[in-house]
Order: sequence, then structure tokens, then C-alpha cells
Amino acid sequence: GFDAASLGYGRADLEIWVAGRGPRIHDVGGRLADGFHLSFAPKATLGDSVARLEHASAGRRVLRSYSTMVVTDDASIPEARRQISFRVPDSPDSVREALGAGESDVAKLREALAAGGPAAAGELVPESWLEHFVIQGTHDACAVELARLAATHGLDEFQTPVLHLEDAEQQLETSADIVARANGVLSTEYRVPSTKYRDLHTHRPSPDAHRPSHGA
Repeated sequence: GFDAASLGYGRADLEIWVAGRGPRIHDVGGRLADGFHLSFAPKATLGDSVARLEHASAGRRVLRSYSTMVVTDDASIPEARRQISFRVPDSPDSVREALGAGESDVAKLREALAAGGPAAAGELVPESWLEHFVIQGTHDACAVELARLAATHGLDEFQTPVLHLEDAEQQLETSADIVARANGVLSTEYRVPSTKYRDLHTHRPSPDAHRPSHGA
């Protein structure tokens, strides 16, 4: 268990971040971690996640990082459907109900994932499900939604997942532009300092690759 975990090297001030969906990992994150990573969390569950972290932290500030796809064109939709395909089966009942995903839909997704992975299961994901998980629309529309989520849930950081190296540069440029616009919305609409929403990080597909960051 976590009680046996140890870190035998590194700086004393190294931040510890955790990620997960269930109540137990939220409790661990709130009590022990410096930050919590909300990866592809259904947007309707962000409030509950933050509330759990705040309850477990007993007043201590736990940093909140949010990560999901930014979909600004039709070419990105198939990948978004693939990414959602394996997240719906373990989503809370309330999220499935909002999606209109019944037991038969979940069973079909599980079967497709077992048979052909996300590439096969993604074909079963209706486009109407995407809005519950990803940020979608024009650059301005995405910026407005990102700013709203950041202000509503006290998000400190946004991470854009780079899923394919061949279009990584374009993804980074798109996300950096949207985060910059979101900073503007936060400053004008929500009176949040532009330095609040601080960094745009990238996930590299290779597990041993470093993660460059772009200030936003």
C-alpha cells in the first residue's frame, strides 16, 4: 500500500502529484500530495473532485491540474472518440446517465476494447458524448470554456495531451493560443491575475521522454 512507498532520491522540495478517479485516491491526494492531476475527468465531476480534495486536505491548498483534449476541427474528432471510449465504462453512473449510455452501451464498449482496443471502441462513441469530456469549438469558444472551468474549480494548471508526435507542434500551438486567450478571459471576466493560470505542459508518448513546458 501507500504506507510502504518511499522515495530514496531527489530534492526535499520535489512536488508529489497523484492522479485518479475514485474517492480513495482523492482522499490520499488531499491528505498527502502537493497536487492532483484531473486527467480527462468528466467536466460534470470536477466540482465533486475538488470538494473531495478540499475536505481531505483540511484547509491545506492542493494544486489542481486539468488535462483533456482541445478539439478545434473535425480531424481531431476520431482521436477524441478513441480517447473517450475507454473512459466511459469506468465513469460514475451520473455521467453515464448524462451521456445516455446504458448498460448495453457500456458492455459493447468493453467488448470492442477487448477485441480491438480504442481504435475499435471509438467507432461506438457518439460525437454527442465528446462535450462531456473535451473542450471543443472555435479557439475563442474553447478559451471561454477553459476560463470558466479554471475560475469555477480553482484550477492552477492545464495540460494538453500530445498523443501523436507527427502533429505535436500544431497541437501545442493551438493549445498555447487557447490558453493565452483563456488568460485574457480570466483577467477581464473573472478578475483572475494572468499569472494564476500558469503553465501549459505536454505529455510525450514515450515514457522516457522529458516534458517541455510553454508559459501561458
